[in-house]
Amino acid sequence: MGKKKRKRSGKNKSFASLGNLIGGGFHLFFRSLPFVLVFGAAGMLFVGVRQALYADFSLMLEKIVVTPPDALSATERRTLETRLIGKNILAIDIQKISRDLKKNPEIRVAKVSRYLPSLLKIEIEERKPMAFVQFATKGFYGVAAEDGMILEVVKERNSSLVLVEAYSLGLKEPRVGSQIKHRGFVEAMTFLKAFWKDPLAHQETVTKISLDHLGNVGIVLGSGPDIRLGRRPAEHLNDLEKIMPILHGTDRLNIDYVDLQFDNVIVKRKK
Repeated sequence: MGKKKRKRSGKNKSFASLGNLIGGGFHLFFRSLPFVLVFGAAGMLFVGVRQALYADFSLMLEKIVVTPPDALSATERRTLETRLIGKNILAIDIQKISRDLKKNPEIRVAKVSRYLPSLLKIEIEERKPMAFVQFATKGFYGVAAEDGMILEVVKERNSSLVLVEAYSLGLKEPRVGSQIKHRGFVEAMTFLKAFWKDPLAHQETVTKISLDHLGNVGIVLGSGPDIRLGRRPAEHLNDLEKIMPILHGTDRLNIDYVDLQFDNVIVKRKK
């Protein structure tokens, strides 16, 4: 008899626990019901307001302002205006416009902003030609920006930009829209910008830069000689000034190369 009572007591406890669980669930549901209703109403209000704004004719795009004004061609501007003018300004995907504009290799940054009720402003940062790059001794020349983006491919080069010989980077030929992702090129451009700001640039001109697959950088000032600067060429800018007496002497044409990578300057003369 005692055993049967214990079994019944266990069942009663199970039913009581289940009842408490169900009761607690209903209690929690009714406690949270006001919040659910509030959030649901807020969501419906948001959707309603959004639909009303999208249907508001006073928010239709009327004007697109591009800065600087000549950053886009007349054709590119007409294409944008044809596609966007008259649309609700809130429904325009400004991130997509930015991505589409940056498909043009000449555009580095395209910031698109809305100005209610009807103005779209596009601020563009353009890439500028920095150097001619050649990947083979008889190949075409790529007009490269500072970040290595190829802006144009030409058969011949001129003296307006420095020549970068990158024969050992494993690249076959320049293509518009491709990018040179090599540490040596980045270091070379860093050096070039620093050189242009240095007083030495009033005396000498960097006419050629050479890169190897290890990232070592060499330069030519004027008609020569070759000057080896290693992997961090900008750090040897002051060393260039120290060898100016040698380069400005009558013996300059007899120098094969100058190596500035080490503490002691190495001057190798032609045989």
